[in-house]
Amino acid sequence: MSVMYSLHGYNKGMRIAFVHDDLTQWGGAERLLLGMLEVFPGAPIYTTVVDFSKLPSVFSTLDIRPSFMQKVLGVKRFPRAFAPLYPFAVESFDLTSYDIIVSSSTRFAHGIIPGPRSIHLCFMNTPAKMWWDSNRYFGTTPLWLEPALAAFRAWDQIAALRVDQFLANSQNVRRRIEKYYRRESIVLHPFVDLARFAYLSRKGKFFLIVSRLLKYKHIDLAVQACSRLHLPLVVIGSGPDEKRLCALAGPTVRFAGQLTDDAVVAYYRDCLALIIPGEEDFGMTALEAFASGKPVIAFVGGGALETVVDGKTGMFFREPTIDSLISVLKRFEKTAFSGLILKAHARTWSKQNFQRKFRRLVEKAGGRALG
Repeated sequence: MSVMYSLHGYNKGMRIAFVHDDLTQWGGAERLLLGMLEVFPGAPIYTTVVDFSKLPSVFSTLDIRPSFMQKVLGVKRFPRAFAPLYPFAVESFDLTSYDIIVSSSTRFAHGIIPGPRSIHLCFMNTPAKMWWDSNRYFGTTPLWLEPALAAFRAWDQIAALRVDQFLANSQNVRRRIEKYYRRESIVLHPFVDLARFAYLSRKGKFFLIVSRLLKYKHIDLAVQACSRLHLPLVVIGSGPDEKRLCALAGPTVRFAGQLTDDAVVAYYRDCLALIIPGEEDFGMTALEAFASGKPVIAFVGGGALETVVDGKTGMFFREPTIDSLISVLKRFEKTAFSGLILKAHARTWSKQNFQRKFRRLVEKAGGRALG
């Protein structure tokens, strides 16, 4: 059953659907999907695989339509092993009855085959690092993997042709879309839900990292820098690089693992600053730190250049080295930041601003669909 929406300025009801890569973890992309869905409640979500045990309970109330992969044994536990199936899964969706399709993509969702009269908007979190930036993603790309990555790149470029309008989550990603797909895009920054975070005017106790533990995130720089300086560091998150990071850590570094949203909010409230040691596509955690009245120490690259104001809302380290980060950590002790200014800075990326801009873009697409 399709839900009809009456878009501002148009008399005809519009049928809208969302497509998401997969729903097997709870992160920034999934939070963003819920924010978009609030603008068009009741719209169906097509996805390759869903695992409700990894998601907040609200997802069980939504109209989620998984692909044939949902019935494949082992796909939720070993998703990478089934990577060749994902393009076929997203192409298998029958979306011909929808006027507007919004895909939320990091790897595959933009590869849907829309109906001939449908308008396809793609919110691109980033072109897939696994095959477009494989040496940084894997460290060193295994030679045996190269043919498969080449095949994914070829499919990805064809899939990008099926998108009518790309929405990039940052200027950083906009440049990647142009480089890899030769397509223009509109920048629509993600949002931070300000209501989730509280600011208390008290001195923090530790530095903080909130991230998936992946090698290309360069969390090892922060772990080793804080260990050398005997500074307290709490690392929240899990991932394949955890064992290596633990081996590098000194006694002042603590790994808290995967935590609930409420627990993460409490750590933001009590920290000295958030550290973002790698180049992020956009960097949602920076906004969460600002919303908590906390500054950000970030590598000078990627999305941090669009959110961190050096000396006002945080500090940059210039080289991706331990020594460069150490020098900034030493200067941080002598630098004061205003929690109220940081909280006000976060309002730039409020959910209300995002949803207003998103609705306007969909309404513009609606005009094209009706044309």
